[in-house]
Amino acid sequence: MFEKVTEEHILKGIKDFNEKGMPNGFGPSSTYDLVFEGKSYPPKAVMAYANFHAVGRKIERYFKGGLGTDCFNAYERNNFSVVPKNQKTQMKNVKLEFAEWLLNKAPDSYHYYLGSSINSVIERLDEINNFFSDRDLFLADEKSYRELINYIKFKNSKEQRLKNKEFYEYDRKNSKGIPMAILGKANYTKFLEQKFSGKVVNYWIFQGSPKIYDVTSALKNGHLKSFKVAAHKENIKIGDKVILWQTGESAGCYALAEVTSEVAAFEEEPIEKNYYLNPEESAVTERVRIDIEYLLLEHPVLQKDIRGDKAFNAFKAGNQGTNFSATEQEYNAILRLAENNYRSIENKKTTQIAMSKYPLNQILYGPPGTGKTYRTKDIALNILGVNTQDLSREAINDYFTQNVDKGNIVFTTFHQSMSYEDFVEGIKPVVGSEGLTYEVVPGIFKKLCLPVYRALVPGDVFGSRNQYEIFSVTDSVLTLKRESGFLPLAMDFVNEIISEFKNGNLSIDDFGSTNRDGLYHKLPTKWDKYLFGYDSIYKGLVKYVTSNEKNKTQAILPKVLIIDEINRGNVSAIFGELITLIEKDKRLGGDEALMVKLPYSKEYFGVPSNLYIIGTMNTADRSVEALDSALRRRFSFSETPPIPEYIKEYGHAQNGFIEEIDLVKLLSTINKRIEKLLDKDHAIGHSYFLKINSIKGLKAVIANKVIPLLQEYFYGDYGKIGLVMGPGFIVSNEEASGDEFFAPFDYEASSLLERQVYTVQNAVDMSNEEFKKALFELLG
Repeated sequence: MFEKVTEEHILKGIKDFNEKGMPNGFGPSSTYDLVFEGKSYPPKAVMAYANFHAVGRKIERYFKGGLGTDCFNAYERNNFSVVPKNQKTQMKNVKLEFAEWLLNKAPDSYHYYLGSSINSVIERLDEINNFFSDRDLFLADEKSYRELINYIKFKNSKEQRLKNKEFYEYDRKNSKGIPMAILGKANYTKFLEQKFSGKVVNYWIFQGSPKIYDVTSALKNGHLKSFKVAAHKENIKIGDKVILWQTGESAGCYALAEVTSEVAAFEEEPIEKNYYLNPEESAVTERVRIDIEYLLLEHPVLQKDIRGDKAFNAFKAGNQGTNFSATEQEYNAILRLAENNYRSIENKKTTQIAMSKYPLNQILYGPPGTGKTYRTKDIALNILGVNTQDLSREAINDYFTQNVDKGNIVFTTFHQSMSYEDFVEGIKPVVGSEGLTYEVVPGIFKKLCLPVYRALVPGDVFGSRNQYEIFSVTDSVLTLKRESGFLPLAMDFVNEIISEFKNGNLSIDDFGSTNRDGLYHKLPTKWDKYLFGYDSIYKGLVKYVTSNEKNKTQAILPKVLIIDEINRGNVSAIFGELITLIEKDKRLGGDEALMVKLPYSKEYFGVPSNLYIIGTMNTADRSVEALDSALRRRFSFSETPPIPEYIKEYGHAQNGFIEEIDLVKLLSTINKRIEKLLDKDHAIGHSYFLKINSIKGLKAVIANKVIPLLQEYFYGDYGKIGLVMGPGFIVSNEEASGDEFFAPFDYEASSLLERQVYTVQNAVDMSNEEFKKALFELLG
């Protein structure tokens, strides 16, 4: 009855009740109350208002209340609390417990705001709580926590932000979003759910022996879909986290996964069975389905990596068995070690190989359908140190997605509307706590460059006594660790100081307590003066960045920008002055390194030496000539031609044949004719033929891909299309066209009467025999 009632409708119902009172025909509730923002409401009266907003039904008594009714189910579905009337509830103050949770689980970037002790975290929580005068945010219990979550969500809505400007001004000034995030779904909401809902995420070790099952090969090919459950069958649930561990000489964790099904007896998928050393080992057993979240094949956490680490004092992997309980601390520690391995091993070895193998700026060019965009994924991952040669496509896509999520790869497509303001920086409207404002917003390219350009490596120390440690680096905040605790520094401010120093506008002597006003006036941006009170820190930081040669030339990890259809945008206008800076020797750390002052932010900006740009260009696109010589000089061009043999090697058609049709010969014949009539830039790519394995599929490719491309290439000259495709696909229209054909008009039309008209035969509508006959005629 109330299927269409949403949270928004219920909130409107509560508002109506507050403004209009009890609707006609309704009375006070006798057994249950709807509780919202600490106030009690009659559930049925509010639902009548809510359903009016949802479906327009007249406000009258037409439904029942009580447990299990449509009315109460609608409240439950939308996370509103309905409790027995006058229930005496002992609300629990969870502030201390949440403070401990935050101290252990909040991201590193929060620590400069929260501090490093329970007392400092509680002080911050009290500050936040004081902005919400109508209730205590940290009083909750099993009955009311959902309503509290709903309340916080409501208070964080755009409309409510404007009503509580003091809190959002505090949020902006103190740490640009962290106080609000503390109340959000990743922190306080998550804490409340874990504490009161009973839904607890468990952590497990799923262990396999390489003498029975080749786990690593199954992972490499993306074929590990499920895992045997021999223990803890009653406790393993959907959403639990899994450490996938392989025993043997190279014992270690090769992936982290999530459980996606309940424990049940079922048969493995055929592709999973291929990895049993003895096929007889495969049998219907109790299993769970899993989803790989982190694939660690290239940088596994081995047994030797965890020896001596206190986080693994009670780690159970390596014991005899298949399934063991684990802890969240062990899971997170493995994830941390995996990331460290990637930085310390792959970055030192494979990145150096990648730097010598791949140019910094390259464009893959070729006709449509030759796999240009497909190849960019392999190249990008190879640059990042992932060897894709033996990986399945599914595994490659998993690695690619992981690196996109981490910000190591950015994929964009140029188009005619793309501008400098989208790509580098521009003034954009921003809706915030103060309403609509206009701010300088970094674009795709600048965002990707800045974390690399900063070259601040977590774990490094600096200062006269190495008293400052770089704790974490984000786009907005540099967090330093010192004896007295954590210190946040605005990244934009740090970036500007370093830029001005490198540019010669600041000197070491400017960093002193007596020169703060001078420093304030020398910087282009007039920052809040409190930022200038850390003279020795800035002085040490500048020395660290400018004198450490490693940090000048090598960042934490390479970054890859993929620009699809690069020639479709106005490249000169999009790149602007940066077209010069992307040259190898003009990049930061190069022999002729350059920085430019950006027009909007007035910041000095340079392009890092480990940012790779990969573009793709369709040579059949008529806009290709717009690619000017300035761009051509700065990019290496790699041709991606059609390779018909790939159909036989990688295609779905068996040995490259569909019945008697040789697809390799078919594509080669078509492309030879196109090259004769036009050029090789207008050939047909092999990728159109890779996934077909039936006559039906081949018909669709010819009708929907090949012939439309030819129509575009030859501007509708069907005679030339017929020279490529043959008479089976392009038919001459023999309809009589005598002197009476045209309307009577004084115009010499005799030559037009002789003009040949053609009709394209739709391959999809042909019978299989007609279609094969047409292909044999094409092949001659």
